[in-house]
Amino acid sequence: MSLPVFEYFQEYFRVVGTVYATDEGLFKELPDDLASSYIEVEVVYRICMANLGGEIRVYDFTNNPKAKDKERKEGGKVTIDGTEWFTEDGPGTTTLNLGTKYSSVFDEGTKAKIDMVLSIAKQRDKIEP
Repeated sequence: MSLPVFEYFQEYFRVVGTVYATDEGLFKELPDDLASSYIEVEVVYRICMANLGGEIRVYDFTNNPKAKDKERKEGGKVTIDGTEWFTEDGPGTTTLNLGTKYSSVFDEGTKAKIDMVLSIAKQRDKIEP
């Protein structure tokens, strides 16, 4: 069996979290006594790619640098759209809330195919949430 030479996948959704990049590292929430400047950035934790046939590829980036809480402690729960995904090691207790951003490139029929395949993958391969 030969594999196709070319497969075209487009982004279906991405899961991102907003953090603050500072001279002291990344923060989920800014400390009250922060002395350095900061910039708000989105960090990608998952990308789901799909093609018009409904095939998907899920890429997880769960090894991003840990963001600190107001007390400068790393770790804590990570959620996607309010559902717990995993817990980062460390003494921090503040949750990093991630959100899903969907692409607008697929029509409703293709979205239905992709969602069906994604639900099967979540059950079979324990892709959470």
